[in-house]
Amino acid sequence: MNAKDEQRPGEAQVLSRLRLVHSLPALPMVVNAVTRRISNQQTGAGEIARLLAHDQGLTVRVLRLANSAFYSPKEEVRSPEHAVILLGLGTVRSIILKASIFSAFDVNRARPFWLHALGAACAARAVARISGLGRADDAFVMGLLHDLGKLAITEHLPDLAAAVRAHVEKHGGLVRAAEMAVLGCDHAAVGRFLCEHWSLPGDYRDAIAGHHDFSQAREENRPWAALVHLADIVARAMLIGNAGDHGMPILDPQALTLLKLREEAFTDLFRATEDELGKAEVFFTILNG
Repeated sequence: MNAKDEQRPGEAQVLSRLRLVHSLPALPMVVNAVTRRISNQQTGAGEIARLLAHDQGLTVRVLRLANSAFYSPKEEVRSPEHAVILLGLGTVRSIILKASIFSAFDVNRARPFWLHALGAACAARAVARISGLGRADDAFVMGLLHDLGKLAITEHLPDLAAAVRAHVEKHGGLVRAAEMAVLGCDHAAVGRFLCEHWSLPGDYRDAIAGHHDFSQAREENRPWAALVHLADIVARAMLIGNAGDHGMPILDPQALTLLKLREEAFTDLFRATEDELGKAEVFFTILNG
């Protein structure tokens, strides 16, 4: 072990410091209860609606989103129970996660970051549909959260964030390479920690933890990690927002294999992502309003 290795805190120490942060955002109890109930296939629409009723602000946002162009419902959604029946449990879960996560952070303080996150979310939704992986709404949330570890480091570990930025300014390249050099872990590991902190489903955790290194995801969830990786690349290629890097990451060809896609699919992916971005403007306005 050389002197530089000894100076790097490593993943265990970075996460230990985050656990001590009292201001680390927490999702409302209702959200945790709903995500747990939705994992139980015996849960009905009425039970989910009753849980949502305990958080009036969240209920309003769910209904506004459910009635927006983002979901294009065939009929007006008038109540949480109607939203659950009409949109489905998975979609309602993704709506409340989007609403709660945006509420937990000051979006305007890091607008380029959030624009990139939104671009990746739209691309993830497109990849889910074009690849046939499905669950487009869950894919959207995974894309939205993929770089949240960067924000957590910036807001709650400013000394480490400053060291990472200094490394990028001096050496150029990608934020992840700087994180590994300076911290001994990357924002994907911090993102997985946040998913655990929020009790998010295992495939969400694996998708975020493995979006730069598929081996960090369990084998059954590696297609989700590949989806987020590809979505990140598409958003960067389309110059949506700014992820903080001084360079473009290389597409891991294994992503296309895991998703059973050919390179020719990129034309459709770019077009579909552009379409999703148009609808997501409504989403962004509602959640940031």
